[in-house]
Amino acid sequence: MWLLHNSRCLNSTKSDAIVFRPSRQQVTHTNVDTISVSGSVITPSSTLKSLGVVLDRSLSFDQHVTAVCKNCYFHIRAVRQVRASLPEDVAKTVACSIIQSRLDYCNALFTGMSESNFKKLQRVQNTLATVVLRRGQYEHITSALAELHWLPIQQRITFKIATTIFKIRHLHQPTYLLHLLNHYTPTHSLRSSSQLLLQTTVFALIIRPL
Repeated sequence: MWLLHNSRCLNSTKSDAIVFRPSRQQVTHTNVDTISVSGSVITPSSTLKSLGVVLDRSLSFDQHVTAVCKNCYFHIRAVRQVRASLPEDVAKTVACSIIQSRLDYCNALFTGMSESNFKKLQRVQNTLATVVLRRGQYEHITSALAELHWLPIQQRITFKIATTIFKIRHLHQPTYLLHLLNHYTPTHSLRSSSQLLLQTTVFALIIRPL
């Protein structure tokens, strides 16, 4: 490991780790009580915050979504209080830069997330749209999102992933993701051979300094 090759020690009191695993119903192995790294023992945490994203063991993102929604509603209330004084274009800019950006941050990680969490995020976006356009609470939201040119939450995620994969495959950018994209090669000649499918890579452990 890098620590051993460079004669460095890991400070276990300033480090944290997490082990990702399936849901409890699918777990067939015992829990990992401790992890030894370069002679230092670390006790895995149930959650870990990395680059502003709260990760839990089953990657449900329940706690992260709750935190994002709470933060967004706080800013939506502030925008609502001053909305009457803002031109519509300014209100759109504020909404996108302060609130929509929080919904979009690292949203590619949400693929496969529970429908209830997606609904929580969608309610935030719906509320934001009604505030920006000064529409009633019970007015149809689809027309409001269309007027703002905002894709719904799940479609925004699909668009981001598709755009990123396109850039990696055709432009080889960003380079730090290029080696993580594995092309699917079937063992036999199948119809899927020409569909440009990809293989997924699973990472089971994150260790980082606190």
